[in-house]
Amino acid sequence: MAASLKGTMDIKMTKVLSVHVVAFLPQGSTNLNVQLPVQTAGIIGIGLVYLETQHRRMSEILLTQICSAPTIYDKAVVSEGYHLASGFALGYINLGSGDTILSTTDNHIVEKLISYGTSLRDAQTLKETDKCCSGAVIALALLFLKTNNSEIGDKLSLPKTIQLLEYIRPDILMLRCLSKNLVMWNQIEPTKKFIEDQVPRCIYKQFSIDSIDGLDSEIIPYINIISGAALSIAICFASTANFEAKKTLLYYFDTLLDLGMIEPTNYDERLTLYY
Repeated sequence: MAASLKGTMDIKMTKVLSVHVVAFLPQGSTNLNVQLPVQTAGIIGIGLVYLETQHRRMSEILLTQICSAPTIYDKAVVSEGYHLASGFALGYINLGSGDTILSTTDNHIVEKLISYGTSLRDAQTLKETDKCCSGAVIALALLFLKTNNSEIGDKLSLPKTIQLLEYIRPDILMLRCLSKNLVMWNQIEPTKKFIEDQVPRCIYKQFSIDSIDGLDSEIIPYINIISGAALSIAICFASTANFEAKKTLLYYFDTLLDLGMIEPTNYDERLTLYY
């Protein structure tokens, strides 16, 4: 229903979705204890109904939800899926409008997203605020989609040292690599060199896709980074029948498929295979 009314800001649809998302209920309303998957779907629905409208109130609410835990039965539930959905929804509402937002009084939205998505933390917090990182990164990618904003691209770029990379979860490395390329759209090339160039030198010196012949948890960051780069090529050249893009992606697909066929014999190998 939300997809069929995308970009319309339909009031009736908004009311239906708001009933299913606690964050959108008026203050003092009765909490209907809507289950988390339903609230997550409702958040995405809001993003679709307000697609590319730059609606200020909806943007503000979704910004708070990227780092807030939804309430179910009077308990705050930490869910990275919910935070990620909030990031997608915020990105949908402001799709490709990041530069416009930076030039207005709403630039605090971008500042907060950068803080949520790229700050390094050396300790786990009580509220597990690291769970909001993926949502913030995706929101930045959609806000600045195809804008080639070098400042945001630099913010999303991966750290250059092993010490800093160790503070970031491997799956977040993948998202940051993907998001940076979606922002710097014109720099995406369908080549193996482009993918390898996304890997920080400190990691590239240790691993290459051709030399990996076994499962080892130390390769997880490297695999996630090249996966993010490969996905950015797939998105950029979708439906183009670009032969070079197909050749590049098939090369990495076949190599990683062979790696995935290895039977793990210990915990470290199982961690590598299923991460």
